[in-house]
Amino acid sequence: MLILGVNFGHNSSITLIKDGQIIAAIEEEKVSRIKDDFFWPRNAIDRLFKEYNISYEDVLCVSLQQDTPSLVGSDNIKYRLSTNKFYLYKDFINRLTSYLGLTKRKAHYDNKSFEIEIKNLGFKNAEILYFEHHLSHAASAFYTAPFVSDLTITCDGFGGVDSFNFYITSPKGLKLIRQNSYRSSVGQFYSMVTQLLGFRPNRHEGKITGLAAFGSETILVDKFRKLWRYKNDQLVRFPFNDDNEDWEFEDLNEN
Repeated sequence: MLILGVNFGHNSSITLIKDGQIIAAIEEEKVSRIKDDFFWPRNAIDRLFKEYNISYEDVLCVSLQQDTPSLVGSDNIKYRLSTNKFYLYKDFINRLTSYLGLTKRKAHYDNKSFEIEIKNLGFKNAEILYFEHHLSHAASAFYTAPFVSDLTITCDGFGGVDSFNFYITSPKGLKLIRQNSYRSSVGQFYSMVTQLLGFRPNRHEGKITGLAAFGSETILVDKFRKLWRYKNDQLVRFPFNDDNEDWEFEDLNEN
């Protein structure tokens, strides 16, 4: 069975899985040469399909993030799929008039309409499946690791409304035991620092990492350390919210 995993986000990418084994993975920007390319990864797909002698009809499953249709929006999806700027302008006008209160924005796609778009690209035999963002991160780490782990942690900018989630193993696979709101995301904090230093967030964080090696410790180090700390084995975030209240993990076992 051939599965195509697609990240249709700010940096489009794909993974090919054949009979349960990952055989290839590549980002669209590596082929298109466009930094943070967010269009449908057409070039990446064509590259790997040609290299592994795969046709669109061979793919029996296309896997995507579960919120993709609603998060991206209909006109934006059509723009990313077709590169036709008409849909980009339409999406911009729709957002603007909605913001001004002149119209009610109708941007969200339902899954069925989105699946029709995917099948029209050539995936006629494929079932379209959706999976939770952080569970996908956790699964990719857990099932490909050369060892068995009792705890899997995901920590990125955010996905959906979460960031920094904790999973344990169970008879049914990975089980979510704690989840952290994106408001306490270390990745978002990293992007904020990038922006404060005059660079572009979600793009130039690597430059900040490189420049850090040439820096020297100043009074700012202590100030930044006070923004994040651990209390009772839980991450506490402050004082970014206006009411200056500490925010901690949501314990799913208490619900």
